[in-house]
Amino acid sequence: MNGYRLNTEVKANGSRYTNTNKHTFHYYGLRPRYNHMVDSVSNRKEVGQPSKNQFEGVNNLGLIILLIFILTFLRDNIKNSGYILFKDRRIIKCILYDCFYLMFFNIIKGLLTVPTFGMYKLFLHNKISEKCLFTFHFIYLLIFIITNYIIQPNLSPLLAGASSIFLINFAMKMHSYIITNLHLHIDVKKNYEEIVGSNRGPSSFSNSPMRSIKREYIYPRNVELKDYLRFVFAVPMLVYETRFLWIRKRRMLYVLFELFCLLLCALGIILDFSLFILPITLEHRGDTLRETLQDIFHLSIPSLFVWILMFYCFNHCWLNFFSEVVGFSNREFYSDWWNSSSIKVFWRKWNFLYSEWSLRHLYIDSIYYFNVSKRTAEIILFIFNTLVSQLHLSFAFKIGYPFFIIVMICQLSLMFSNKALRNSKRDGNYILWVSLMINLPLLEILYFRSWVGNTQKREIDFWCH
Repeated sequence: MNGYRLNTEVKANGSRYTNTNKHTFHYYGLRPRYNHMVDSVSNRKEVGQPSKNQFEGVNNLGLIILLIFILTFLRDNIKNSGYILFKDRRIIKCILYDCFYLMFFNIIKGLLTVPTFGMYKLFLHNKISEKCLFTFHFIYLLIFIITNYIIQPNLSPLLAGASSIFLINFAMKMHSYIITNLHLHIDVKKNYEEIVGSNRGPSSFSNSPMRSIKREYIYPRNVELKDYLRFVFAVPMLVYETRFLWIRKRRMLYVLFELFCLLLCALGIILDFSLFILPITLEHRGDTLRETLQDIFHLSIPSLFVWILMFYCFNHCWLNFFSEVVGFSNREFYSDWWNSSSIKVFWRKWNFLYSEWSLRHLYIDSIYYFNVSKRTAEIILFIFNTLVSQLHLSFAFKIGYPFFIIVMICQLSLMFSNKALRNSKRDGNYILWVSLMINLPLLEILYFRSWVGNTQKREIDFWCH
């Protein structure tokens, strides 16, 4: 991953020293990762062709097909039944009301993370020890997650899942802020002691010779409430850095285009669920093996289509739209996961927000703090990400069955199959796409039909409560 160096050399405030601990191979930079704007993969220009990007034709074709699909459906609906999208107009009003309510509730969640900043400020001024900081941090993190899940309003599965994602994102930002600054505190303290001796404590940082370094937001001057709130609300990344690169000029046409694509994808997701997925998943049938296989076959293409739309809607349209509005420069939110030669590579590429956080705060920190092997760190990373995804689905559908965990355990066999096909990237890519076309509809069948249960849920219950 960009921004990490797996070696024994650690930088702090521009100086360099060698750490003899073989497991201290973290790198928490004090400077922005890039000195220029980094665009999303599907927007990047080809070398020598500044007027085109390498996926421009694919993007245009996808948007045209999606637009034709939506217009055809709307025309048929008006012609046959007299309504545009939903026959029950309460659904549209309910969705809009729940979306605005969810936005307001997420702002409250973000403000509830401020005690994390207060705890670290107390530590910086020697009011609490490092051990107390860790204890208070993890206790409050647990209270923050549990409390928000308890007081969460009763939302539909789609919006409840989105609310759960925002909650986990806030929790990840809280943890990254504490751990990253603590690493910088240790590194800066060592360099400070080399300059002025070990008699003066870290509370003297503000008056130390380190201030002579002419660089903005050098630790500990970055520990300010303004900087923390900007990271929580205005930075789309989950990993904290002392400096992020910002742009001053906003491209209004780009903002409007991404907003248009966002709304178009959202409409496509609604239609895909309404036309193809919900009629099958909410249908009460005998759950024999043959009927389940038939349902998986019928749902494979619609499920893959809606999953790609969700990916493009959030990882590209929403994050690029939000980044352009706030002026955030780094748009590297994903890589070319569609070319992945294995399941493992896919999970690393499809969402840089989570994979980057997992690499730094699970993989690297577990080796650094607990002295575990790389293999054990990979197992910890796999277990954590599986449990988080299971938490999202369980909260969305309000059921506790570990279906996602079971599917991920089964997916381990595919990872071993990829190792056997290490020299064949095409075969590995085939396995990836086939696994997605099987796992996605299987999870939909398991969760939707468990959600329906004996309560006779209808389509309206999926969109709004």
